[in-house]
Amino acid sequence: MGLSILTLTKGGVALGKQLKKHYPNATLYTLEKYIEDETVPIKPSLDGIIQELFVTHNVLVFIMATGIVVRKIAPYLKDKTTDPAVIVMDEKGDFVISLLSGHLGKANEWAHTISHKIKATPVITTSSDLNHIMAVDTLAQKLQCAITDMKMAKILTVSLIEGHKVGVIADESYDHKIQKPYVWLDDIESPKENIKGYVYIGHTKPKNPKEPYLWLVPQDTIIGIGCKKGKTKEDIEMALEKALKKVNRCKASIKKIASVSIKKDEKGLLDLATDLNVPIEFYDIETIKTVEDQFKGSVFVQQTIGVKAVSEPCGYIGSNYGKCLVPVEKNNGITISLWEGEKEDNSSEST
Repeated sequence: MGLSILTLTKGGVALGKQLKKHYPNATLYTLEKYIEDETVPIKPSLDGIIQELFVTHNVLVFIMATGIVVRKIAPYLKDKTTDPAVIVMDEKGDFVISLLSGHLGKANEWAHTISHKIKATPVITTSSDLNHIMAVDTLAQKLQCAITDMKMAKILTVSLIEGHKVGVIADESYDHKIQKPYVWLDDIESPKENIKGYVYIGHTKPKNPKEPYLWLVPQDTIIGIGCKKGKTKEDIEMALEKALKKVNRCKASIKKIASVSIKKDEKGLLDLATDLNVPIEFYDIETIKTVEDQFKGSVFVQQTIGVKAVSEPCGYIGSNYGKCLVPVEKNNGITISLWEGEKEDNSSEST
C-alpha cells in the first residue's frame, strides 16, 4: 500500500516532483515523452495502471482534469469500504479535490494535508465536513471499529446533519475525546435529550437495542496462523471460526493476520486476508526467535523451518506483544491463536 501520483502533462510532472519532496516514497507516473528522473512511465496504458493501483495502493493523486479521472476510475469502483482515496489536483497546484473515499479512505484528510504542504486550497464536498460534524463512518474509523451496516451509518449521519444527537453505548471504556453531537451513555436507560439514534460498540451484537441503531465492532483481534503447504482459504477459515467462537468474537473484529515469512506465497493465507479485507504480516525466522522461548512448540517444526512455533509467536509480535485471547489450537495441519492488540490513539476533538 502507498501513495501514487499520476499526470499527463509536463506541468503535472513538475507539481508531482514537488509532492515527492513531501512524500519521497510516492511513485510518480507520467507519459513516456515526459519521463525524467524520479518518474515512471505509464505502461501499458493509463487504464491498466489505474486498475492495478486500485488494488495495490490506498491513495491515488491525479494531476489532471477531474472529468478524465471520473471516466477512468469508474470501471474500478467497488465499495466505499475498500476503494482507495482519490485526490485530483490542477497542474498549477491551486486546488486539491477530495474526489473519492473522503471518510473511510481519508481522502478529505489527505486533501487538507497536501493543501497545507503546497499552500493550495482543499476542496471538500461531504456535507458532514462542511457542517463541521463528524460522520458516523469517521467516528468508527477513529475508534478503530468495523461498521456492520453502511446504510445505517449513512442514516445516522444524515440525522446528525439535521441537528439531532446520536447516543453512544460501549461495552468497554474509551477516551471520550469525541463529543458533540455524540452523547456517551452508560446504558440505554441513561437520561437523554433529542437523541434520534444509537451507536453500540462491542464484540457482541446488542440485545434488545433501541431503533435506529448501528453496531460497531472493535477491530482489535490479531490472528496468528501457521499451516501446512496447500491449505485452502476454506480450510483455514473453518479453523478460524472455531477459535473466534471460543471468545464470542466475529470476523469483523479481525485487525490483521500474522504468519512466518516462508508462508508469504501461501495462497490459502493470502486469499483469506483478501476475503477479510485485512492486512497480513509475515515475520522472518530471526524475528520469531526473539520471542519463541515464551511458547511451547514442536521439534518437527523446529527441524523444518528453524523455529519451534509459528502461530503464537507471530500473533504475539503482530499484536505488539498484546494479550492472548485463545492459545494455539491445532486443526488438521493448521495452527491458530487469537490475540488482542493495543488501541492506537486516533480520537480527536469534535465540536
